Amino acid sequence: NAGAEAKLGEIAAVQNDSKTAEAHFARALALDANELNALKGMAQIAMREGDNRKAKDYLVRGSRVDPLDETLHYQLSRLYRQFNQTADAQREMDIFKEVSELKKKTELREQMATP
Repeated sequence: NAGAEAKLGEIAAVQNDSKTAEAHFARALALDANELNALKGMAQIAMREGDNRKAKDYLVRGSRVDPLDETLHYQLSRLYRQFNQTADAQREMDIFKEVSELKKKTELREQMATP
């Protein structure tokens, strides 16, 4: 199960066991190439190891899986800035802001609808 492998990867990552985390995330992605938590986990490991190009690739894949995950867009914006891709960085920051605002409005509506 890809979700279970990704969860095991997250647990290993919290325990600072990058090698085990990476193995679980890789198994999750072998089972489901669109497992979002595994993509995020692999991106985090790549960033920790200083491989920002690899991290960017995982984040781009993740943003295609879930375009409404604002953390992916924020991280992509930061990475694009490091690569001096200013237009891409600004686009991702704009998406981050739009999605964040949309989520705030949705949460407010839900709170107002709850008695």
